[in-house]
Amino acid sequence: MASNTDIILGADALGPTAVVAASSALAPDALRNRPQDALIVLMAGRELGFAPMQSLRMLSVIKGKVTLSADATVALVRKSGECVEWRCIETTPTRATYTTKRKGDTEPTVLTWTIEQAQRAGLTGGQGWRSYPEAMLRARCASALARIVYPDLVAGIYDPDELATPLDSIKVEPVQAKAQALAVDVVEIVPASEPSTEDRRRALISSMMLVEYDAPAFVEELISRDGLDLGTAPIDRLEAAVRYLGTPKGAAHIAGWAAKRDAAMGQTVSYEEGER
Repeated sequence: MASNTDIILGADALGPTAVVAASSALAPDALRNRPQDALIVLMAGRELGFAPMQSLRMLSVIKGKVTLSADATVALVRKSGECVEWRCIETTPTRATYTTKRKGDTEPTVLTWTIEQAQRAGLTGGQGWRSYPEAMLRARCASALARIVYPDLVAGIYDPDELATPLDSIKVEPVQAKAQALAVDVVEIVPASEPSTEDRRRALISSMMLVEYDAPAFVEELISRDGLDLGTAPIDRLEAAVRYLGTPKGAAHIAGWAAKRDAAMGQTVSYEEGER
């Protein structure tokens, strides 16, 4: 019987790349030692026009879904040739408004996302929303607008924030009470248990992605100088990295790093006939 690795190697031309990537210490946490997931990410990236390394950096798997950050989703739309105009016309801690016009449309489409909408959707419990409400509203508004106007380009692609669950959420559990004699069901609100180290690690990585979709790769490149990666770095080191990303110096640092990445993204990618 063929092994799992043999199946992956023969499933697609990107199979060998997936096996190598998943076995690398530099692989994203969600893909490490999971070549089958790495293959799905690579194949999804290929459909979007990304080279293999771009796919590994830009796409993630959260709760079984392929995710692409809002910035990357907008970049995908704008480089498609279908987008005539894309502008942010309002950004405050309580509102974000974008307008876009697709080729062939007579009028632009305008969409606004408010903090009230985010609260109703249960999104504002995370640290990213508390620290960077303007950026989070822009991300949600941009992702939603892209799906409304360009569904054929971003079908099946999710924003990481859409699949995130706040760590400080409240869980409701039914309990037995003395009132049972009166046939009364009592519901007690119990604070969520203290998150585990791995939960905190995942939350910190998600916070990095809210600053810049490729921030985890940027941080891993920095801490690799000390022989660390996102999967093994101490939690306080990752917390310091998140704080650094929020400073002017950190923002300038990652902006320069991202500019080089974006320049590479603008290059035309072609595949051999056998890879499709």
